[in-house]
Amino acid sequence: MEGGAPSPPGGRGRGSTLITLAASVALLAGTASAQINSPYPLLLRVEGYVGAKPEGVTSLARWIIAVDGAPYTMHITKLLPLGAQVAYWNIINQLEPLPITLTLYGDPSVLRRFVDTPPGQRISMTGNFTAGPGPVTLQLGTLEWLEDSAPTPAKTGATDEHR
Repeated sequence: MEGGAPSPPGGRGRGSTLITLAASVALLAGTASAQINSPYPLLLRVEGYVGAKPEGVTSLARWIIAVDGAPYTMHITKLLPLGAQVAYWNIINQLEPLPITLTLYGDPSVLRRFVDTPPGQRISMTGNFTAGPGPVTLQLGTLEWLEDSAPTPAKTGATDEHR
C-alpha cells in the first residue's frame, strides 16, 4: 500500500484490533445490563422477615425498604425472579450499595399488612420489580404470612381443650 504503515505479522492491523476491542466491550456491557435492566418490570417473589430475624436464620441480604417514606429493615431469605432469565444474586448485587434498597407501592391494605408484620413472622411478597431509572420499586401485588412461623400450641404452651 502506497504511503501506508505496514501491517503487523499475522495480517492484523490497528483498525481490526480496535474493532475487536470495541465489540468485546459492547458485548460485555450488553451482558451486564441484561442481567437486571429490563424494558418492563420483572415479576419478583421475595421471602424473609420484617425487622429482626429469628436466631439461626441465614439471610441472603438485609434491605432497607421504604413504605410511605418510613424505612423498614427486611432480612431476605429467598429471592425468585419469576418468568425471567435473571439470577437473584444479580438483583442483590445491584441493590446492595443503596441506602434505601427499594420502595414498596401498592394497595394500602397490602402495605399495611407489611408494616404490621410482627417480628419473627416469615412473609412472602410478590410484585412487579423495577430497577430504574429513578428509584428501585416493588409494586406489591400480594403479601402472605407464611404458616411455618406461626405460633402453635406446642410453641406457646397452650392446649386444645376441645379435642
